[in-house]
Amino acid sequence: LTATDGDNELSVDITISPEEQATHAFAFRYGDVLLTSTPKGATVIRRGKEIGTTPLTLAHLAVDVSGGVELRLNGYAPVTDFALKVVEGITTNLNAKLFSEQYLQAVKQASEAIHVGHLTTTQEFIASALELEPNDPRALRLRDEVSKRIEQAKPRILSNFDAFLVTEALLNHAGEEIELEYRSSSAECVALSNQFQEAFKKAGLIVKTGAMADNDVCFDVEIIKSPSGGLGSMATDLFDTLKRRKIAVRISSDGGSWNSITVRIGEKSY
Repeated sequence: LTATDGDNELSVDITISPEEQATHAFAFRYGDVLLTSTPKGATVIRRGKEIGTTPLTLAHLAVDVSGGVELRLNGYAPVTDFALKVVEGITTNLNAKLFSEQYLQAVKQASEAIHVGHLTTTQEFIASALELEPNDPRALRLRDEVSKRIEQAKPRILSNFDAFLVTEALLNHAGEEIELEYRSSSAECVALSNQFQEAFKKAGLIVKTGAMADNDVCFDVEIIKSPSGGLGSMATDLFDTLKRRKIAVRISSDGGSWNSITVRIGEKSY
């Protein structure tokens, strides 16, 4: 059975036998809705017809059967099937949030950039998005995710454990000669250099020390003598060990002759 008030319909399913008759009392309940939008001025479309712009009062709406509306505003993505939650006998305030096409494009570009690992580009798109929508969860989640990935990609500060791993990696290079140069006068770099000096000695290396003012890296390890002629092998073992620990490191040769190899260790990424 179906009943209508001219604008809304109520239906009910009733099962009867062929010889029975049935009646059902339908009761329409009504309320009003004050519909606003952010930003205001959106065109409201209900049942295929434009009925006004926000803010807009929709009066005498039937509870539970009034359906939804569509909101459109130039430069913004449309909101489709926005539910009209009607409460009997009162006016319900409802607000529809519209997002600009420019914002949604920036979020899309940020999502695509972070997917392929372009973190700097992602930050730029997120900054553009947050200028338009400072509190939207989508942009905030992307901002937090890219910050997390950038932090994870940063070279770590060296530690005692790193020195221990270097010792293990260089045990098969005992008797080779290296020089460790302080490249920074900071207390932290001096302490770390001392830790590595002890590690090299434990590995059986012959260690010389020096000092050089340079804030570019924390300290240098120069491989200056190898009885076996394995300068490259030792440098590779040291380089690979530090890289696996995500420690900033680079290798250079002495004038391209490879008579000596320098492993520069520090906080900058190379």
